[in-house]
Amino acid sequence: MMVVAQRVSATGRIKLEAALQAERRAADAYNADHFEDAIAHFLDAHRLGLDHAMVHAGLGTAYMHVGQRRQAIAAFQRAMRRGSQDPKVLNNLIFLLDHEPGTTLEAALDARTTWWRAFGAPLRSTWRPHRNDADPERPLRIGYVSGDFRRHSASQCFGPVVTRHSDGYQAVCYHTTDVEDDFTAIFTASTTSFHRVHALDDEALAAQIRADRIDILVDLSAFSAAGRLPLFCRRPAPIQVTGWGYATGTGLPVMDGLFADEVAIPRGFAARGYTEPILYLPSIVPMTKLPESTPVGDLPALTRGVFTFGSFNRWLKITPTVLETWAKILAATPESRLLLKEVAYERPAVRAEVLAVMDRRGVDPLRVTFRGMTDQRTHLEAYQDVDLALDPFPHTGGVTALEGLWHGVPPLTLMGERVPERLSASFCSTLGLRAFVTSTREDYMRTAVQLATECQPQLAQIRAMLRDRMAASPLCVGYVQAVERHYRDLWRGWCRRRVVSRVSTL
Repeated sequence: MMVVAQRVSATGRIKLEAALQAERRAADAYNADHFEDAIAHFLDAHRLGLDHAMVHAGLGTAYMHVGQRRQAIAAFQRAMRRGSQDPKVLNNLIFLLDHEPGTTLEAALDARTTWWRAFGAPLRSTWRPHRNDADPERPLRIGYVSGDFRRHSASQCFGPVVTRHSDGYQAVCYHTTDVEDDFTAIFTASTTSFHRVHALDDEALAAQIRADRIDILVDLSAFSAAGRLPLFCRRPAPIQVTGWGYATGTGLPVMDGLFADEVAIPRGFAARGYTEPILYLPSIVPMTKLPESTPVGDLPALTRGVFTFGSFNRWLKITPTVLETWAKILAATPESRLLLKEVAYERPAVRAEVLAVMDRRGVDPLRVTFRGMTDQRTHLEAYQDVDLALDPFPHTGGVTALEGLWHGVPPLTLMGERVPERLSASFCSTLGLRAFVTSTREDYMRTAVQLATECQPQLAQIRAMLRDRMAASPLCVGYVQAVERHYRDLWRGWCRRRVVSRVSTL
């Protein structure tokens, strides 16, 4: 019996060592950005007996990098069931659920409540009174926390605010990553002070923010990779708000406001589980001139004789239903083409997935053009080849939609209930382009076919005037002042509460 037990034990040790080797190979592949190999090694490690939270978390992150959203969700859910104590695991799960077609508004907000209970509420013990000067009309110090003070889609949303404050508002940036570029220099030159804090943990950063006497602290990253939500759960500033860098709110009771507009979050939606008070602006995000933008050309279809649909959105947003919908549109407009541009299309597996869906609908693969990563000027020039942008759903375009609009290319969008499903609808509504906002998949397809076959002259007119319309719209004019009015109102409210609190202790 002892010999048999020793043999079993030896076999177990050999299997465990093989599992650990597979885990190490997975980590090496992941660190080298070989995500498909990392997935295979993580699966081997699990098959050989490793079932701890880190294996599933690593597998989920690798799946996320290759755009396999549902597999990533399942892996992160297993990591949570295995007792993961890493808030980034739940961050990633929330991020993916925000892209998932089946996620309801209530489910998205419930996931945020789970995050608060696990990682936010325990930090209440760190809260301390704020000693900021309670003068309601004095200049305010606004702290902005992000890892994206660089070339990034998020910075295109918050940059026009952070870098253009009036004299009574001092912008202080806290950069949470060590990635910098020429855009970083713009932030450092255009703000009161710029702090590189990637080496500070949340406790140390909270102490610095208190020492800097920040009056209003603004989260610009939420559940994205560079987010520092545990910092906000320590309440280092008297007022805390979130917006611009992440579409849906945080769901954290430590936030005193969420920036949005009445299309992104209709007033009737605010009672459906949003924790933050909604701070309404003329548009959910601002817009500014793109430095590398090119002149708007004529509608390509009128000069080339072929109508081109386009999507430059992240592959993560292109769900199987979206691909199927686009294939049906192409099948119904046999003279049209589809231009897809994003770094993921450099991968043969992604291109093959797209073409397989097209083939099932009888769409010739030669009608689909793929382009990958380019420099920004070349990227924006590619809009010269697009007649109409096809917005993905449920997670619509954000900055991508704005870039297209600036180059005369409106997005055809399908509006849903959650904020990520309403971004393009917000932009189109602000610009008087409601005809490009649909409410059902059937309406989306019907409108795409109609625009391609019957409305080319109208698209040409829109293309010619759209940039001027944007430049004169609330996307560009008066936006910072609207934000500052909210800041001032929030600050005055805190000062009143501070006075009442002092009086009540007398």
